[in-house]
Amino acid sequence: MAESPDIPLPQDEDAGFAFRAQMAGYNFLMRFWREGIALVAIFLVAMLVFSFWQQKQTADQRGWTGETAEIESKLPDVVRFGLTSQNVSDEDKAATREVADRLTEVGKKASGVAAAEAWLKAAEYYRISGESTQRRAAIEAAVPHATGILRYSAEGGLANLDLEEGQGDSAVSRLRSLSTELDSFLAEQASFDLAVTLENLERKDEAVTAYDDFLTRFPESARTDDVSKRKARLAGEG
Repeated sequence: MAESPDIPLPQDEDAGFAFRAQMAGYNFLMRFWREGIALVAIFLVAMLVFSFWQQKQTADQRGWTGETAEIESKLPDVVRFGLTSQNVSDEDKAATREVADRLTEVGKKASGVAAAEAWLKAAEYYRISGESTQRRAAIEAAVPHATGILRYSAEGGLANLDLEEGQGDSAVSRLRSLSTELDSFLAEQASFDLAVTLENLERKDEAVTAYDDFLTRFPESARTDDVSKRKARLAGEG
């Protein structure tokens, strides 16, 4: 019986490479499978802990916000319904100051938005009750917790206090920082406030520069006509 001739097998180098890569991967998994399982377990535990933390943060924020609302319900009607343009009696001022004091306690134990809101509301009620020192302290306490519109409210409030107390340089510095660090509408508002503040402080050259900067940065703003007129008036005084 004649022997079958040898049939040459095709040499597929790509297939050989794929096989070697597959075996290398298999060997790696077999060698380090315990470590891999440990890493997956650590990741899952971390995700679980983060999820619990996030849920607690949400629950805490709601709790602190609710506590703030409960405290505010004790405000005198003249304050709660925004009628402070009328004369506020000494008795109502004392009740408002007590609410502000209680809100500071919420601010001390809270964090994030809830803390910022508690401190800023306390500052407003200190303003109504005539406690300027406590008002500034409450706004300053809000700053580390505040972002976005709340940060603008806090820093803007401090700038207004600076102006009331004759600290123009400090007010300008705060507004200048807001105009460069905030985004979109808030940056636009801060830039406008900065220019107007410089104008009111009679720092004409700086005000013109600030108005120029506003027109460059926010050419589509609804304020461009007003800003252009303000700038032209100042430039015409030179």
